[in-house]
Amino acid sequence: MALDTNGEKNGDKIDKELRAPFVIDKDIKYYSDLEERYELLIKRAKECGADKESIEILNEYTDGVLDSIQKYYDGDIVSAQNRIKKINKRLY
Repeated sequence: MALDTNGEKNGDKIDKELRAPFVIDKDIKYYSDLEERYELLIKRAKECGADKESIEILNEYTDGVLDSIQKYYDGDIVSAQNRIKKINKRLY
């Protein structure tokens, strides 16, 4: 197995930024922090050779979750819940 630039086995390394659960110091940072994590996840998926369909699915779910959070922040709780329900229906 190849070693990465930090001397770790690539297969054993998990990005610290992608570990869950994660803690934020202020609720207002949640959206931007999660958005950055999703961007990193999609970037890593592309770097690992994920196919186009998989990237599209990641983008779709990312957009859905972030849209739901924004609706929640805007006070539109029902729309936020409905957005999450729509995502869940696709998963099951």
